[in-house]
Amino acid sequence: MLLGLSLSAWLVIVLALAAFAVLIFTDLQPALVFFVIMAALAMLPGISFSQAFAGFASESVLLVGVLYIVIAGLKYSGALDWMVRHLMGVPRNYVVALLRLMIPVSLLSSVMSNTTTTALFKGVVQRWADKLHILPSKLLIPLAYAATIGGLFTLIGTPPNLIISSMYAAKSGVVLNLFAPFPVAICCVVVDILVVILLRRLLPERVSNMTNTDDTLRDENGNAVSSSAQSWRTYLSLGIMVAMLVASACSIPGFPLASCALLAGLLMMFTRCCTARQAFEEVDWRILIVFAGSVGLGMAIEVTGIAGQLVNGLLLVCQSDPVWVMVILCVVSSLLTEVISDTACGAMFFPVAWQAAQQLGVDPLPLMIVLMMSVSSSFSTPIATPPNLIVYTDGGYRFTDYARVGLPMKACHLATAIGATLLIYNF
Repeated sequence: MLLGLSLSAWLVIVLALAAFAVLIFTDLQPALVFFVIMAALAMLPGISFSQAFAGFASESVLLVGVLYIVIAGLKYSGALDWMVRHLMGVPRNYVVALLRLMIPVSLLSSVMSNTTTTALFKGVVQRWADKLHILPSKLLIPLAYAATIGGLFTLIGTPPNLIISSMYAAKSGVVLNLFAPFPVAICCVVVDILVVILLRRLLPERVSNMTNTDDTLRDENGNAVSSSAQSWRTYLSLGIMVAMLVASACSIPGFPLASCALLAGLLMMFTRCCTARQAFEEVDWRILIVFAGSVGLGMAIEVTGIAGQLVNGLLLVCQSDPVWVMVILCVVSSLLTEVISDTACGAMFFPVAWQAAQQLGVDPLPLMIVLMMSVSSSFSTPIATPPNLIVYTDGGYRFTDYARVGLPMKACHLATAIGATLLIYNF
C-alpha cells in the first residue's frame, strides 16, 4: 500500500494518465485507446474481466446505439431537412442570426447526437454568412456551443448525461426521468446564449475552408428521393420521434427509455423511413467503444479504492462542507473535460461525487445534476467535443480561438449551474 492505495489502484492511475496523454498528444483513434484500456484493465489484479468490459453490457451503451438508428430514420426520411427549413428562416442581422441559430440547434441537440446536429447546420451557417456578408467563422463556434449545451436538457442529449444517469440508477435503484436535468440546464443554456451574444465581437474572423454542399436528399444508392415519398415518411418519422419522447417522459412502468428508443428504431426501419443498411451505417461504433471503455474505467476507479481516496482528500480540503464539495467538483471536472473525453470525465467523477454524498449524508442527485453540467462545459479547446472539432477546420480557426469566448462562457456556465442547483434542490 502506498498513500492508502493498492498496487492495482496505482496501475489504474498510470494507465488512465497514459491513455489521456495519448489522446491529447497523438492522432490515435479514441476508440482504439479505450479498447486497449479495457483490455489492460482486465489483466490487472483485483479487476475481473466482466468489470473491465462491463460497458458492453450497459443499458446506456445499447441506448446510444439505438438512438443512432432513430436519427437515421429522421435523416433519410427528410425530417431533419424539414426541421432546418421550417425552424431557421433568414435572419435580418448578426445578433438575430445568433439567436435563430443557437436556440433551434440547442433544442434539436436535446434529442439527437450533437455531432449530427452540428454537421446538419453547417450548410445553414454557410448560406447565412453569404447573405449577411460575414465570415462563417463568426457563426461556426456558436453552432458548436449550441449543439453541446442543448444536450444538457435530457438524459439522452449527451453521452455524459447517459453515463452518469445509468451509474446513478445502478447505485440508487432509481431511474431518472428523461427531463431530470432540464430545470438546471435551461438556466445554463439561457446564460450561455446571452454570453455568446454579449461577447460576439470576440468571436474570431478567419478565412473559411467550407465548400458548398448539395442539399438534395438521396437514398442509399445515390438517387434523389421523390418529394411525395419524402413527405409522408417525413411526418411519420417525426411522429415516431415525438411518441418516443412522450413515452419516455411519462416513465411508463416496465417500459424504460431504452425500450422506447428500441421500439422507435425498429419502427423507423419497418416503415422504411430508413433501410437496415442505412441504419447500421449511421451507428458510430467508435463512439460505442469509447462509451463502453469509459464505463470500465469508472468501475476500475471505484473498485480499486481510488474514488474513496479522492473523496477523503476532497472532504478534507472542503472541511466537509457540501457546497464547497460541489464547487470544487465542478471546477476540477470542467477543467479536465477540455482535454479528455467528456464521457470519460463523467465516468471518472461519478464515483467521487457518489461517495462524497454518502459520506456527507446528503442527497446525491444534486451532485449528479451539477456534474452533468460541468463535464459538458467543453468550450475552450477544439479537441474538447466532436462539435468543436467538426467546425475547427471548416472555420479556419486557430487552436486558441475557442478560449476567447469559451473561458468566460465556462465561468458563467459553472456559476449558473451551481447557483441553480443550490436553489432548485435546496442543497
